[in-house]
Amino acid sequence: MFVPYLKFPGHAAEAFAAYAEIFGGKLETSRFSDIPPGAGAPEPPSEQRNWLLHARLQSVDGGC
Repeated sequence: MFVPYLKFPGHAAEAFAAYAEIFGGKLETSRFSDIPPGAGAPEPPSEQRNWLLHARLQSVDGGC
């Protein structure tokens, strides 16, 4: 199984949307703004609140 971790400062959403379009599959994302208040995570700067924290592209055959 191939499970890479990539960093795209501020551009991850666009990159993963392109991967989903190219490779197909189901894209699941979490943004920094999805972290609930009081969860113990530091508050990101306002310009980073909409950045992706995590993205997963589930392939058509069920692999990750």
